[in-house]
Amino acid sequence: MSRCGEKTISSLKLLDRLVNDMLAFAHGGAARELVSVSALLEQVAQWLRPALRRGICLTIRTQAPDLTVRANAPSLVSAILNLATNALQAAAAADLNLELLARRSATGRAQIVVSDDGPGIPARIRERIFEPFFTTRARGNGIGLAIVKSVVEAHRGSVILAESAIGATFVIDLPAEETA
Repeated sequence: MSRCGEKTISSLKLLDRLVNDMLAFAHGGAARELVSVSALLEQVAQWLRPALRRGICLTIRTQAPDLTVRANAPSLVSAILNLATNALQAAAAADLNLELLARRSATGRAQIVVSDDGPGIPARIRERIFEPFFTTRARGNGIGLAIVKSVVEAHRGSVILAESAIGATFVIDLPAEETA
């Protein structure tokens, strides 16, 4: 089997697992545990790396290496992965700088920032992007960002599309947990 075929099968198995984990979480059947935010970003990066093409630069930064949250890791990884994948899809064949950042907010909360220097999101649709079934893609179904919002809110957090000069910047804000 070719490398491309193997990557495709691996990606489909991953997608199947992520969807099942997300559904279990949505139905209350998934446990939450203390998770390092840095580890979450590394898991996202592992899933993204096979999809990266020439001209895409992925950067992972952690301003607070000890930052932890109580979470269902697979569902939160899926939500972050969705934001990052949207950036890759929006860039199409163009070059792209994609950054995943973990930081502590001024109020002590955990923040995960997914930012890119791609085409950005037009002002006329910014207010609607988290609505279920709203899409601008011909083959889109409009549930990705609605699911991201639901997963983050289920973790007692929020997600916003922040103002940015170029590209798109999403900020996930979650309650931080103290480590023992």
